[in-house]
Amino acid sequence: MKKLLSLLGIASLSVSASSLVVACSNGERVTNPKLNLNIVKDILVKLSGDSSLANIDFGSLFDSSQITSVVVNMINELISLQYSFDSTNSKFKTLNFEEYALDNNGKIEETFKNQYDIKSRTIAEDNLFTEYTQSITKNNRLDYKNVQDGYALNPIQDKTVVKNSENISITIAKSSKIYISSEEPTSSNKDEKIWQFATENGSNSPNLPKIEDLTSEFKEGSNGNFYVEDQDGKMQLISSKTALYLRFQDYFESKLLEDINANLLTNSFLDSNMFNIKKNTNAEAAPYINPSSALFSKTQTLKEISGNEKWETNVKMVWTLRFDNTNGNTIKNKIRDIFEGSNIIQDKASGALDVTKSIKEIYELFTETADAPSIITNEKDAYDPYFGLSGFQGFTLYENGSSIGTSPISGKSYEDAVKNWTHGSGVLKSTDGSWSFADSENKNYEVVVVVLPIYMIELLGASNDSSSNYYSINGKKDEEKSIIKFSNTISNETVYKDRWNAQDNKELHSKDIKDISLDKTQQEAMLNQIKYLVSNDSSTSELSKTVLYSMYLDEDQVYYAGLYDQIGKYIKNNDDEDD
Repeated sequence: MKKLLSLLGIASLSVSASSLVVACSNGERVTNPKLNLNIVKDILVKLSGDSSLANIDFGSLFDSSQITSVVVNMINELISLQYSFDSTNSKFKTLNFEEYALDNNGKIEETFKNQYDIKSRTIAEDNLFTEYTQSITKNNRLDYKNVQDGYALNPIQDKTVVKNSENISITIAKSSKIYISSEEPTSSNKDEKIWQFATENGSNSPNLPKIEDLTSEFKEGSNGNFYVEDQDGKMQLISSKTALYLRFQDYFESKLLEDINANLLTNSFLDSNMFNIKKNTNAEAAPYINPSSALFSKTQTLKEISGNEKWETNVKMVWTLRFDNTNGNTIKNKIRDIFEGSNIIQDKASGALDVTKSIKEIYELFTETADAPSIITNEKDAYDPYFGLSGFQGFTLYENGSSIGTSPISGKSYEDAVKNWTHGSGVLKSTDGSWSFADSENKNYEVVVVVLPIYMIELLGASNDSSSNYYSINGKKDEEKSIIKFSNTISNETVYKDRWNAQDNKELHSKDIKDISLDKTQQEAMLNQIKYLVSNDSSTSELSKTVLYSMYLDEDQVYYAGLYDQIGKYIKNNDDEDD
């Protein structure tokens, strides 16, 4: 399988390893493919501007069942990159920012590619964080499994651009080591701080991260426990997610990115349509929210408030705290007493949290209260990549009661309660009024369910007082920055912010999402996670394919290449336009 990565050696490919990697089989290699590979290669060369892509020998690398999937992945990735480049420049031009350019070879400049790559991989970074923390609770480290599966550890690319803890881009060289330390490693102690297992690199000193290392940056007053040397030899503090990406880059690029490759087109389409650039009466251009974008229409209401009406969101994060229930109602009563006696629950009838409190404080009720029942962790437990809390089930997106994409809580005893939750963050209550649910998989456990609704408006900064903390479109230069308007109209530039902060919506505010909105790295990652959720919507996906394939591909060429079913049927020409 790993020999496929040698494809990257034939060119400075515009496509990533993930678009070329599929599950290998031992079947016969293709001799008479249904695809016209010469036309396919011509399409790839035109999209990428890279003539060496014409040298790929698909038939010797993949069997006939794989080639079409690989080709479509490559086309999707190239179009996604090109559309992101074009749509970004279109915004920059209207905002009077410096535009990105093509290099001397007619390819998209590296600065843009690096930013695009960093942004694109945040979804897979979240997934890797969850997977690695679960591998610790399973006592089956991903380090060992990756080696067994033939993946290399530590950076495999000659140069990798990542962000340090100050959100500054840094370049990491191939095979660089990652260090686990609460303080910057020095020349005298850095060898003992290297992230490695016993016998790795010929060492007898294993040093693998604990859950506490991976989640330390989420604790107040902590900067994190991971460092890496940049290409200039300077030690750089990095986030746990960045450390995991560098440690497992081979697995990340070959497997995790491939898993989300099909959503690249839709993600780029959603990203470009979030905002409309408009000029106000003073001819000043700024981004305005586009309520017609699926990123808003599929996630939350933006309607005008009347009476006691509140906004609603379809996006939620869900955690479960597991307790031993072998003593019957005893544990249910203990859980009830803790919540009923707590001052962090604002509404005991619903379980809604005080808007000034964090969901972390729900956990603290059990870890810091005398005689509180102990939270049980086992091999099913993962930690979330935003708050570092155990029992993370995932993000949910329900529209009219139906999940968009696969729900991580499908079939759970509390699924309906999550769907029907219309408050701010809090603890779900079961239909009998108790503060817990029977575990769907093991009746010996009782689970407390914590839910955190995410409103796009709040994630973009509408709960913040200062406009400097609102979401912004940033240009190539540090001084190029355009703060969004919480509105869809120049006649009232704060209409959505005003509605969000109206009395009826105030109880929906969340300290946790407000804090995320102040951390630009985490904010961008969560926005990308929501884009990924929405990209699983079939109507949104089909619209993006229709628009982007029609924009960048020739219908006849795609047809004769043998890609009608996968691509050609989405392409519309002028004759197809509706009257």
